[in-house]
Amino acid sequence: MPETDLTSSTVADAIARDASEAALCALADRIKASAVSNPQRAVELAGQVLSTARASVRVQISALTARAHALSYHNAFGAAQADLQAAASLAQQHGLQAEHGLVMLALVQPLARLGDLAQAQLTAERAIELTHAAGLVEAAAKGEVNLGGVRMMRGDPANAIGCYDRALPVLGTNPIVRAMIQSNRAEALLELDRFVDAEQAFIASAEALDAAGQAHASAVAIGNLADMLSRVGRIDEAIVKFEDARARLTTLGAHGDAVRLLAEQAESLAMAGAPRASIPLYEQATPGLEAAGLKRELARACLGLGIAALRTGEHTGSVAAGAVHTLARTSLQRAEQLAIELHIPHLRAEAQLAQSELHAASGDFAAARHLIDDATKHLT
Repeated sequence: MPETDLTSSTVADAIARDASEAALCALADRIKASAVSNPQRAVELAGQVLSTARASVRVQISALTARAHALSYHNAFGAAQADLQAAASLAQQHGLQAEHGLVMLALVQPLARLGDLAQAQLTAERAIELTHAAGLVEAAAKGEVNLGGVRMMRGDPANAIGCYDRALPVLGTNPIVRAMIQSNRAEALLELDRFVDAEQAFIASAEALDAAGQAHASAVAIGNLADMLSRVGRIDEAIVKFEDARARLTTLGAHGDAVRLLAEQAESLAMAGAPRASIPLYEQATPGLEAAGLKRELARACLGLGIAALRTGEHTGSVAAGAVHTLARTSLQRAEQLAIELHIPHLRAEAQLAQSELHAASGDFAAARHLIDDATKHLT
């Protein structure tokens, strides 16, 4: 049965024809694959398999994993996390080591997207351990890729490169997968200021992914190249790449990734000395980031917006009053609140230091000093 033919009635017919464990697990896998084209339908169909009275533990695990996969396409990461945790508990309770490892592998993404990076790292490490023990060599290598991504999010690019280097010998025989890992590796090289190596890797990765028809991954690689170009001061080239990548992602319906790049483009403009030009981009990006559930990116964008408004006010001589003051204050306060919620001490400190400038501009030096003192605690 092709994935495009999956409907409530065809799934019911399939269950009626063959309700064996192998058949139902295979059906759940087809539903999972269909999530790319119709995630809402996949959520419903996975629930249909899950609710059948003849669902064994393995079938329940497969159906929960399929539904979580579809929920992630909807950016419903909290619900996806709940399904995967339920599946992991079932696998652990029944001693299904391979299934447990695969579920833990899938759980890394929603944990990371929800901002729980410490737990995401532990989950990735556990997934690698379980899949290795079960002899699932490729799955363990995928776990290394996931762990590398989490390490990058935690500001550890050097160890992320090690993860990607361990994954490449196993997964690198597939040219598409190799290009995607190389793109991730290039991001780590970028964080280590190895700009020439990073640029070459991004370009090669994007071209390979494009040639292979991997439009989404290629667009992400182009966006990463844009970020790199902006960091080395090639801002005009960066903007062209940002807009190209965003247009591709929007066409593909990947709105969360598109709005994330919009925030990065705004940050690039602000870093290039154009804070006023960055403000409308930040203001357009922040609602989209919130809608997509990208809280860490939202916190960073709110900080960027607040600082851009602060710097714009300095240039116009209106820091202490008016709309620019209000925008800076509300954005920085939101950034601080999100940083507290997400346990990002350095971002909290940056938001507090920027707010101290606002208080000083208004003549409230006691409040400014208090914020500076508090920020210092979070930077040590």
